[in-house]
Amino acid sequence: MKIIIQFLLAIPGTNAPVERAFSLMNSYWSDEKSQLSEETLEAVMRVKVNMEETCVEFYNRILTDNNILRRIQASDKYDRVV
Repeated sequence: MKIIIQFLLAIPGTNAPVERAFSLMNSYWSDEKSQLSEETLEAVMRVKVNMEETCVEFYNRILTDNNILRRIQASDKYDRVV
């Protein structure tokens, strides 16, 4: 019974988040911008959907976070920054 309840509670009440993601994707992957690779589009979508900071806030956070600055200058740039 617990598994069924967990499953039911995991189902979103609306499809608004999915619609938002498709809308964002369509705005980036239109006819004019169809040169984006799927990998680039995925990266753009991850940032757009998951980033809650403004550009200025993100810039200031990077400037004050020595760990991020060190990783930017290192050779392991493409590893996930936690």
